[in-house]
Amino acid sequence: MHIRPARIDDALGMAHVIVDAFLLANEGIMPEEALQKRRQEWTYEVSARAWEKTLRELDEGSEPDSCIYVAVEQGDGEGSEEIVGLAYGSPTATGGKGVGEVDVLYVRADRQGQGIGRALVQAVAAFLAQHGMPTLYIAALEASPAARGFYEALGGQWIGTRDDYDEGILIPLVVYAWLDTQALIAERR
Repeated sequence: MHIRPARIDDALGMAHVIVDAFLLANEGIMPEEALQKRRQEWTYEVSARAWEKTLRELDEGSEPDSCIYVAVEQGDGEGSEEIVGLAYGSPTATGGKGVGEVDVLYVRADRQGQGIGRALVQAVAAFLAQHGMPTLYIAALEASPAARGFYEALGGQWIGTRDDYDEGILIPLVVYAWLDTQALIAERR
């Protein structure tokens, strides 16, 4: 497994990871009718088109302080890769100057617990630090002890809560921070 910047041709593989992992992570948290609506409307193709658009914008330089990394494993064909995780980082809208945020972090369920999420967070943290954002925020579902435990094990410090809405449903989040990501990034080397 290795971590690299995402490319436009990764969009469909990224879509498979995020759609499947999101639906699984939100079972029992979001009402079933909202999840069913997601299953029907948020297809791999719909998600892939959105990722293609975002990746094109990054390639064109419209978001120079944002990044997307993918975790890839060798695929079945020669030279082929299989995406098993992804992370998207950008300047935070709420933290002020010098603060970045991991907006998206998903790892395929069958690859969780293997250090992939940690490696993705470290790659995003390194990119954001190089772009003047040495402080990192990540929000986790308040109702997800697994996500919260993961960020705490990475050294994230609880700094507060915020509300998110998905399909009109209130989703309480817990926000973790690394005030200086230097130690988190150093683990990567």
